[in-house]
This record gives sequence, structure tokens and C-alpha cells, in this order.
Amino acid sequence: MAVKQISLNGSDWIFKDFLGEDWIWRNAEKPDSKDSRWWRKGTVPGTVLYDLWQNGEVLDPYFERNSLLAEWVPERTWIYKKTFDIDASLFGQRVQLHFKGVDFEAQFFLNGAKIGHHKGMYTAAVFDVTDTLHLAGRIYCLL
Repeated sequence: MAVKQISLNGSDWIFKDFLGEDWIWRNAEKPDSKDSRWWRKGTVPGTVLYDLWQNGEVLDPYFERNSLLAEWVPERTWIYKKTFDIDASLFGQRVQLHFKGVDFEAQFFLNGAKIGHHKGMYTAAVFDVTDTLHLAGRIYCLL
């Protein structure tokens, strides 16, 4: 059986910062989370810093010493999320989510269920989601 890959690239992601692990008690990774305030538009592939710059929250980090003004960024936990639909033709087939590059360490959730953890640079994170996929999906990447 052929492996199907779903591309989730695009500018239709949203992301949010959390202090420490407060994302846990807010159930931020769950589809029915009530945590709906202060999410920003994000792009994947991309970076938190780039998305913050595009949202006007930090100055151009590549100009002069502006990067010093963004030293707070890695001190936060960041969640990126996206809702997507699945073509019915994928059901009954093996399906993988394949992330070609993520932050050094990240957790991944699909439809509220943890599908994996990845640690390391320059290596892909690949998850078989055949049993977790529904007609509509909600993917969360915890960075």
C-alpha cells in the first residue's frame, strides 16, 4: 500500500506563546479548548521570530541590534495549530504527517491526541496518522 503525505504548508496557521507549561492547564492542544484569545497568523514553513516580525511584534531582527529586543522569544513555549480537511479517498490508506524541519524539540498533536515527539536538528519528524485521522483534522505543534 502506498504511503500518502499531507502537505500542511501555508500561511493559514495560527500560533501563540505560553509561559512555561500553562498551555497544559488551558488544554491549548485540544480541539475543544476554550483558549481562543491572542492567537496570531503564522506561516509554515517558517520561524516564530519571522512570524512575530511579520505580525509587527518585534522589529526586523536582522537589522542592527534589533535581535537583542527579541531575546524573550525563546523563553516562551509556542504552539502552532491548523485545521484542515481530509479527502475521503485517503481513508483505508496509510497516511503520514511529515515535517521536514521543526524547532530543536517539539511535540505533535492531531485531533487532541499526541502523535509524537521530536528532538534534533536537521532531521525530519514523521508520524503515521492512519488511525488518528478523521474527515477534518486539527494539527498542533508544540515548540
